[in-house]
Amino acid sequence: MKVQLLGGEVFNILPFANNVMSVDIKGKDLISILNDNLSSYGSDYSVAGLHYTYNYDLQQVVNITLPDGTPIDPKATYTLATNNYIGTKDGPIKNLGTNQVMGPVDVDAAVDYIKFLDTSEENPLVIGSEGRITQTDEIPGSEEDEDKDVIGYNGQEIVGTFTNGKDHGLGNLIADSMKYEMDSDFAVINGGGNGFFFVRR
Repeated sequence: MKVQLLGGEVFNILPFANNVMSVDIKGKDLISILNDNLSSYGSDYSVAGLHYTYNYDLQQVVNITLPDGTPIDPKATYTLATNNYIGTKDGPIKNLGTNQVMGPVDVDAAVDYIKFLDTSEENPLVIGSEGRITQTDEIPGSEEDEDKDVIGYNGQEIVGTFTNGKDHGLGNLIADSMKYEMDSDFAVINGGGNGFFFVRR
């Protein structure tokens, strides 16, 4: 089955022409940044380079780790990729971040990243929820600390919604592309794309 992923589809899910950017933050600042976007719907951020757990009832992040389970060092400085829409508006990223570096438009970053993945008909892009964001009942402190150029191939319909209370494939892909483009430690993006990539048969 031949399944092509077209550059125009990336534009359809990222139509606002935001720039990718990076800032330096302290590990402890990630809690404020992630807490800022919790709501009655859950978490609206898509993330790359980290996993986190939040308590829905308290609307608080409980735990943040690297993908291998290593806790984030609260005193260490990390580079965070995001877009200029959430990185420069009033809020924790603007207030806590330093050393701002602007990058390319988010669509270009996503296309570059998908091309970097070097997908093919035999090795298609297959993405979905990876458990980057999880919900818990744990209470913090209760325990010890239309371009027709084919850019890649996808093996499934990749759906994303702006708010679903957990990570999703499309948001993960866009967050990964920002982390890749800015060569940062982490990426945080609101939603990460609303729409889907088709599977063409």
